[in-house]
This record gives sequence, C-alpha cells and structure tokens, in this order.
Amino acid sequence: MFSKDEILREIRRTAEDNDGKPLGYKRFKSETGIGITDIWKFWRDYGDATVEAGFERNKPHTKYPEGVLEEKMALFIRNKLHKYPTQGDIRLEGNIIQIFRLVLI
Repeated sequence: MFSKDEILREIRRTAEDNDGKPLGYKRFKSETGIGITDIWKFWRDYGDATVEAGFERNKPHTKYPEGVLEEKMALFIRNKLHKYPTQGDIRLEGNIIQIFRLVLI
C-alpha cells in the first residue's frame, strides 16, 4: 500500500527520468508497482494524480472533422485495394487501425 505522498513522489521521479513528462499509466505501473487501486484511494484517475503532482493533464485525442475518415478509407480502397476490403485484406494489413494509420499519413 502506497501513501499519497509516495505516489506523488514517484510520479515526479519517473517524470524527471522521462525528460520532464509524466509516464503513461501502464508504464508508470510497470516501473513503480503502483496500481490503479492505489491511485483510486486518493484520486478519480491517474490524470488527476499527475495534475496534483504539478503536471498538465494530457489533452484528449481530437476528433477528426466530419467525413475525413470516410474519405481516407475511400482513397485507400480506390488507390491500393481497388475493391472493398475483405476480412483477409484487413488481416493482411494487420488490423483496421493500421489501415487508417496508413491512410492518414
């Protein structure tokens, strides 16, 4: 069991080792052993703990403008596949997220 001060100290220490940026929660847990249940004893979430430790909260992912993903997927289909992707096409590309990453570059 970790105290509030110990958790804040670990957030600051690991951030210092990471060029002044707090680690993401998964990496923080793997490096410190401090789990989400330890965090929940004092804060709503890991972001709140990093704010109390003196850092800015990560900004949420921004939403793509309406129609952008559809347009990019259409271009991918037209320019690379020349047909609507089957499950096999998606599997060969890795997964649908990779397809969108390829298209958005």
